[in-house]
Amino acid sequence: MSATSKDVKLPRLFQSLLLADIVLSVLLACLTMQFDSQLQAAIAAESTAAPPSPALSVPASPRLLDVAALVLVFVMAATQLVSWVGLFWHRNWARWLYLGLLLGERGLQLPFGAYSYGLDWHFLDGLSQLRYQCCGTLLVTVFFTSVTARFQPETVVG
Repeated sequence: MSATSKDVKLPRLFQSLLLADIVLSVLLACLTMQFDSQLQAAIAAESTAAPPSPALSVPASPRLLDVAALVLVFVMAATQLVSWVGLFWHRNWARWLYLGLLLGERGLQLPFGAYSYGLDWHFLDGLSQLRYQCCGTLLVTVFFTSVTARFQPETVVG
C-alpha cells in the first residue's frame, strides 16, 4: 500500500464517518420519538386501567424542567448541525465544538442515567452503540491522523 493510496482513503473515511453520524443521529431521533409516544400511550392506558399512581401519572401541563429539557435538546441539535457543517468544511473550531458536544452529551447521562429502550428495543440500543463507535472513530480521525492537517487554524495575512 502506497502513501498516496492511504492519503486518498482517509478523507473518504472521514466523509463516510461524518455521513454515518448524520444518518444515525437522524434515524435515532425519529425512532426515539416513536418509542416515546408508544411509552406515553402505554402509561396512559395503564393509568386508566388501575388506580392512579404518582409514578405513572402523565402531567397535564409541562413543568419547568420539561421546558428546560426541550430547550436544551433544541440547542444541542442546532449545535450538532453547526459542528457537522464545520467538519464538512474542515474548520478547526468544528472539531472542538464536536468534541465538546459529545462530552456534554455524555456528561448529561451521568446525573440522569443512560437511556434504555427496554427488552423490545434491542435494535435502537444497537443503533445508538453504532453511533457512539462512529463518533469515537470520527474524533480519532480528526485529531490523530493525516486528516488533522486540513483542520489547522486559518491564518489571516495582512
